[in-house]
Amino acid sequence: MPSSASETIPYLLEFTRKNRPQLKTVLDIGIGFGKDGFLLREYFDVKEWHKFQPKDWQLKITGVDIYDGYLSDLQRLIYNNIIIGNIFDVLPKLGKYDLAILSDIIEHFTKDEGLKLLDNLFDHVEDIVIATPFGFLEHKASDENPYEKHKSGWKLEDFSQFKIVDHAIIDRIRKPEKLLVVYLRKNK
Repeated sequence: MPSSASETIPYLLEFTRKNRPQLKTVLDIGIGFGKDGFLLREYFDVKEWHKFQPKDWQLKITGVDIYDGYLSDLQRLIYNNIIIGNIFDVLPKLGKYDLAILSDIIEHFTKDEGLKLLDNLFDHVEDIVIATPFGFLEHKASDENPYEKHKSGWKLEDFSQFKIVDHAIIDRIRKPEKLLVVYLRKNK
């Protein structure tokens, strides 16, 4: 599904605004419907820098998604660049970014793949913000998108090899589940 839990939105935004107030470049992995790109546009380009028109936007957002079935003109307007492909194949060809966003993405990898992805990402980014179910939450692949299947569950201690700058464990409002948002910084 091209959407994610709404309860994580304020944490993704405010952890980013607090820890990267001069954000200039973003790599959004698994862009889905484009909500995170849209919100970053609003809270950096519009709110912070008063840049209201796309021609004036300063934030550079690259999105990578393995599935193009959810893409529309909306995402194409919000993102400077959209790449369709497996992040492990795409990442070596990418440059440097201030921040990577993995919003409801890391659980679609095995634990080993997810940790490898984070290690590889830190060759390209300074910070990573992750939103994921807290622990394993079963979600099957759909006929439309075979990549939707959850393969792993994550808790805060799973990120202990990285520098954890901020984190929150959040209760879902309408479901008896918890969510984890963690903001990581490259170890120097």
